[in-house]
Amino acid sequence: MKTIVRILLMLLVSSSLFGQNIKFTLYNMANTPAFTTNSFRQVAVGKDSTIWVGTAGSGLYRFDGTSWAKAPVLLTHSMRTIMRAPDSSIVIGQSGYNAVQATNGGVDRFTTTAFTNTHYGMGNGLPSRYVNGLCISNNGTIWAGNGQDLTGSTTDEGGVAYMPAGASSFTKITAGLPASDIRIMAIGCSNTEVWAGIDRACPPGGCISPGILIYSMQGNFIGKIDTTNSPSLLQLPILL
Repeated sequence: MKTIVRILLMLLVSSSLFGQNIKFTLYNMANTPAFTTNSFRQVAVGKDSTIWVGTAGSGLYRFDGTSWAKAPVLLTHSMRTIMRAPDSSIVIGQSGYNAVQATNGGVDRFTTTAFTNTHYGMGNGLPSRYVNGLCISNNGTIWAGNGQDLTGSTTDEGGVAYMPAGASSFTKITAGLPASDIRIMAIGCSNTEVWAGIDRACPPGGCISPGILIYSMQGNFIGKIDTTNSPSLLQLPILL
């Protein structure tokens, strides 16, 4: 079930949050000509306090403090995560939503406010074109958690991949993953480790329980947390 989030851009009028009135401005299609939808799913604050918001198939938007603008790219993509990198670039994990653009899912980096983006897809090392989540380490390494995608009769397996700062492609990780039926649901970075939530997988030979995969910042597999070693975990897909 899709969750519809309406953007409430809160403008604080005092440096103190306590004992003060908080005012906000609601932006929607009725008062914002750039919007083609009132349904937003991701928000990030960029350089100079610009605000970036993504939709589920209705485009990417940026607010510069005065007005909203719609990006001329990623017009029908589903924005699954938006993050600000240490170099102040905006990094988006998305999946193609429909038609031709469905094959152009992946990671996009915007380094300026001019909507100029660099796209990274399967040809740049990503496991699939279905990016479920991103995290960015303090040194600027981008980690992607991917689900499966289907193009015609071909299934692209999901997985985990990372791209160090300054690199031009991702490196896929195979350690810790099942042979097939791979779906990474979410991913998160700490200062020393990367945790990836993996869904239940049923490769040939039997099914494997969902859990949390742990990797070092160098991409080495550390271990897995699941119901076999942590019984308190529920048998559900892991959504970090």
